[in-house]
Amino acid sequence: MSSRYGDLYSETSYQMYHASYARNAKAIGVLWAIFTVCFAIINIVAFVQPQWIGDTLASPGTGHFGLYRYCRWTGLGIELSCDGTLNDFSTIPSHAFRASTVFVGISALIILICICVMILFFFLHPATVYQICAWLQAVSAVLMFLGVVIYPSGWDHPVVRSVCGNDAVKYYPGGCGIRWAYILAILGMFDAIVLSALAFVLGTRYIRLSETIPNLSRAPSMYKGDVNSAYTGTGVPADAQSVISRRSMNLQPVLYPAGQHDGQKMSEFTARRSNSKGRTPDREDRFQL
Repeated sequence: MSSRYGDLYSETSYQMYHASYARNAKAIGVLWAIFTVCFAIINIVAFVQPQWIGDTLASPGTGHFGLYRYCRWTGLGIELSCDGTLNDFSTIPSHAFRASTVFVGISALIILICICVMILFFFLHPATVYQICAWLQAVSAVLMFLGVVIYPSGWDHPVVRSVCGNDAVKYYPGGCGIRWAYILAILGMFDAIVLSALAFVLGTRYIRLSETIPNLSRAPSMYKGDVNSAYTGTGVPADAQSVISRRSMNLQPVLYPAGQHDGQKMSEFTARRSNSKGRTPDREDRFQL
């Protein structure tokens, strides 16, 4: 019987652990998916906005530069004239800007693929989907890192110097300053690293849980109240206590010997029965529970 209740204890503990982990994993997974979508938005905004570097009060010219698109004031009007398209890479000023455009663009494409892969949660094991998304996010983070690092090596281009001044060299923008899109790209890179690590952790925990509880899918379901009432404060299973209580209540009548009724105590039941009938019980009626 002890082995039976030991199995019941292990099975209930596993089910309680799995239920608790499943709730926490779902909550963390929802946050992970939300921040993945946020990173995709950050990636796309940083890719299309020409606000990576721009003029300041100390710069000789007026304008701002992005990955593939840049805008300058030419003096022919009051508005900035913007150039650079994805259809023609020759319109992008420097080779460093072109390389950064390719890396950040592929990074944005991969993170969009990762969002589409989340649909597989309805068809595949969560550990498999987390592993796929983790690798996609890791690759996206590496590509974003390359784009952020390579971009400053193109600041010595003549087009950039026309706005930022002749003192603009590689990794030093001269009279220009860093704009919000460049900072957003750096934050997005760290965001992708954290999301990738979190996806790896979630996938690994699912795998370990499956190995710890291989027969969990075939385990009997927990009815309402079973988790709280399966074990009592005494450390004995409730089912075992019910069996013990039933056995202890299985009382048998014990008859007094015929010659030994003097000085013996009668049961409460016998005394009440005798008083109710107004007579003294016979020896055959004297028994004790």
